[in-house]
Amino acid sequence: MRVLSTLALLLALTAGLALADQWVGWVTDEKCAQTGTFTGEKHKNCINSGGTVVFVNEADKKIYHLSDAEKAKKFVGQKVTMQGSAKDDTIEVESVTPAT
Repeated sequence: MRVLSTLALLLALTAGLALADQWVGWVTDEKCAQTGTFTGEKHKNCINSGGTVVFVNEADKKIYHLSDAEKAKKFVGQKVTMQGSAKDDTIEVESVTPAT
């Protein structure tokens, strides 16, 4: 019985990962995202002075808020691949990696 419970839990977790979406875009601050400027070092200054970390989707330039901005903060001003689930204008962040 314990083996079946463990197997069911692993299957549920794997299914949850498969439901995550993947986007390519930029991590930036909200103000710069609205002006269309996504890359460069100046974004770090905005974040350090209290700006909100957001993600700009490359495909449609939509701005998303992030459920866990700390996961993306070190990538501010960079193009990234983001894994997670979107609901309205917020991404539930699972992972962030540099785009290749």
